[in-house]
Amino acid sequence: MANPTRLPRTVPPTGWTYKDYHFPPGTLVGCSAYQLHFDESVFQDAKRFCPERWLENVSDEMNKSWFAFGAGPRSCIAKNLAITELFVATEKVVVSNVLRGARVCKEEIEVFEWFNAKVKGEKIEIVW
Repeated sequence: MANPTRLPRTVPPTGWTYKDYHFPPGTLVGCSAYQLHFDESVFQDAKRFCPERWLENVSDEMNKSWFAFGAGPRSCIAKNLAITELFVATEKVVVSNVLRGARVCKEEIEVFEWFNAKVKGEKIEIVW
């Protein structure tokens, strides 16, 4: 995900109550895409690469937790263009069979948490 850190918001002067908890005015609140995308209560085996989870039985909770481009007034301005580019690129990769025979070199990729994510070690290896 592009932005694993939370995008903070300031609670307005009237305060804010979420569920049973009241946040006083001026409190910084936020949620990160990382927390939403890797929530095991929403996504079974959340850290496993499983794109087919989006092909069948997609729940409202899954859609609500998909936060790759942010949400609301801070949503990515180029979200629609980016999604289109992702579809086109994915199709080209699949049709070309460029990944046929590829295998995982590392079970988990570690990411530095910052506004724009950076992979620890600065590379992702794919071996055929």
